[in-house]
Amino acid sequence: MDKTSVFWIVLGLILCLCLFAVILFLIRRSKSKRKVCGMTMDEKQHLLNEVAEPFGFAYAGEEDVFTGRLDAWQRKSGYEALFDKAAAHFHMIFDAYPVYFDYEGRTWLIEFWKGQYGINTGAEVGIYHADRIILEKERKTAHFDAVNDEEMPVIFYCLGKRRRGMFCIRRRHWWLASFRMGEFSQPKELRLMVVLTFAEPHQAERFYEGLRESGCPEDKCRLCCNEVQVCIDWGDYYGFFSRLYRNFIQLQNWLCCLLYRFVTYPFKCTVDRLLFLYFLLPGCFRKMMRLSAHGKQYQV
Repeated sequence: MDKTSVFWIVLGLILCLCLFAVILFLIRRSKSKRKVCGMTMDEKQHLLNEVAEPFGFAYAGEEDVFTGRLDAWQRKSGYEALFDKAAAHFHMIFDAYPVYFDYEGRTWLIEFWKGQYGINTGAEVGIYHADRIILEKERKTAHFDAVNDEEMPVIFYCLGKRRRGMFCIRRRHWWLASFRMGEFSQPKELRLMVVLTFAEPHQAERFYEGLRESGCPEDKCRLCCNEVQVCIDWGDYYGFFSRLYRNFIQLQNWLCCLLYRFVTYPFKCTVDRLLFLYFLLPGCFRKMMRLSAHGKQYQV
């Protein structure tokens, strides 16, 4: 048998294997679609919350977003400024706004994030404090722990994109994070309106002072008793090379969003798309659910 015959035989075998793999994939896709269509909405939400729990998230069907759980594993990790610096390397392109203030013998950090988290558009508000007063020069290297249950404020925020609202979430939380899967946005397009309700008016005053010291414009924040309102509708400034790199990552995020929508077609809402992916490609589902925000595990 000459080399030409061997080549065509091998090529034919490869094509047959590829055709067989495509047929198996189409059969599996059809079965996965039937599974999703055969479930009630309550069954879908229950299953999705069950499989999302180990990743620290829960599905909020009323807003079609994923939110951080109170008992999420991320709580043990706390926060360090290094997390934000490393975010872009893991497809997290967001604007971050840390606010530091001293209260009751400790330095507190309340940080806001808005932007693109892989294939997700989202926002976060995190509440942390150190175990002592931190000098200003130490803030970028210090470790902050998540607040305990008694220290959590009530957080309410609405995320908007251009001139339309996306979702509103209200919880008493240490880290209120929400993500709309399959939505692509530039951070500068997003507007985050937040209301923080503290247990004590003095704490609200100290936070408001820290907010003003951080450079927040006076017309973007307001103090009323134990409640502080802030509207974050501006973007951070980045140097030329940082902008270039962020745009490169955003191009990849945009392409991944298109791929996600293509693979999960014809489903439209998140619960259907993700359960379809869970049945069809469980490995991809697990990777997508690792959307841990503010630096704990950047693996969307």
